[in-house]
Amino acid sequence: MHVRPVSLVALLLAVVFAGCVGIEPPEVGLVEDPDGSVLSYLFPETVTGMEHVRQMEFTLGDGTAFDMVGNGLFVHEGLAYVSGSNLVILDLRDDPSAPEVLAIVEDTPSRDVDIMVHPDGRIYAMLSGAPGIVVVDVTEPSAPEVVHRLPIGYHNLVVVPDTTIVYNSRSVYTGEGVKPPEQSPRRPEVGADVLTKGGLVDVIDFANVTAPVVEEFRLRGPTMLGTPKVGTAPACHDITVYPEAGRAYCAGVTETQVWDITTPAEPKILQIVHNPGTNIHHAAWPAKDHTLLVIGDELGGAAVAPGCVVADQAYGGLWFVDISDLSDPKPVGWYAPREQTRQNISCTSHFGGFVEDTQIMVMGWYTAGTVLIDITDPTDVKEIAQFADATDTWESRYYAGHVYTGDMARGVDVLTLVGDGAVTKTIQVR
Repeated sequence: MHVRPVSLVALLLAVVFAGCVGIEPPEVGLVEDPDGSVLSYLFPETVTGMEHVRQMEFTLGDGTAFDMVGNGLFVHEGLAYVSGSNLVILDLRDDPSAPEVLAIVEDTPSRDVDIMVHPDGRIYAMLSGAPGIVVVDVTEPSAPEVVHRLPIGYHNLVVVPDTTIVYNSRSVYTGEGVKPPEQSPRRPEVGADVLTKGGLVDVIDFANVTAPVVEEFRLRGPTMLGTPKVGTAPACHDITVYPEAGRAYCAGVTETQVWDITTPAEPKILQIVHNPGTNIHHAAWPAKDHTLLVIGDELGGAAVAPGCVVADQAYGGLWFVDISDLSDPKPVGWYAPREQTRQNISCTSHFGGFVEDTQIMVMGWYTAGTVLIDITDPTDVKEIAQFADATDTWESRYYAGHVYTGDMARGVDVLTLVGDGAVTKTIQVR
């Protein structure tokens, strides 16, 4: 169990609270709890900004410097898992502002990572990277071990929490690198027929992590709500899942699909969302109890985007769609960063998420870095802060008062939220 001494912040709070009779200063840091370790941290009552804390440095076991290229990342129970040139595991538990490098897993180049808490009692990092999906046992995070490599077409993936199901998103890829049918008998061969039969997603059951069962889910089926539509998506580029609501959202390049995942192994298309203003449906997140949908546009696949050059246009921006009546989705607004000065470079929305249970989003934006926005009114989005210092940010994730980035140019940056007032919050960690 990691239990750190009271931090400087806590000592300063002790001074502030010293004159308040009967009020105990809050503890900040990792503290003991009857149910396990708990991280106590400060969160602004009103978030007004975001400050850079540090750029991480990495070294291999032999002491040589490791030039980390950061891609997707995932934070789970006080540990950050960063994909990229290799999987890197960071410990945020002792001090979220100063992560400790626990491990660098060699020979794991990857684009995306998610965590599976398995019924076998183990914890696995699921990587989307050559030759397909790489399974790393991270039960002991300082001694991770690659336990399986599944050859299959890949781009991004997501684990359905509390299950052994993974949705494998291939984006515009087809059957390249698919696991041979004889090794996965329940899955038909996939090849050029994807172009005629419709896009697909691999629904993979990792109940046996070394012998997963791969099924396919076709994306061209009709919707279940409203006027019937037939999907046109070549594949899902990215999927976000919310099993507590029985929902998933497939950003399918040409459209975004809303799924019913009440039975995770058998998703059903509820609705298809088209938006003329979106060039490439790259990622999607629900807000406001699934009555608002945020769709990220990776204009031109980012590589051929014109850069951040027009401040009053939604090129590569975020679009907001009212789905309170799921049978009749309606676009209501968009956002793109105010700082629009860098031309002929990749500058579109990419990956991010929400800050706790607020309407504040943090988003990686390639060369525009990390943006922090308030979408309380999606017709008038407020930009709170932006960090862009020679950045090429793939993904930005919030955790315990801080923001962590996977950055292709800088590796990993740590930022902290600042604002007016402060409340003490806690979160369970491993």
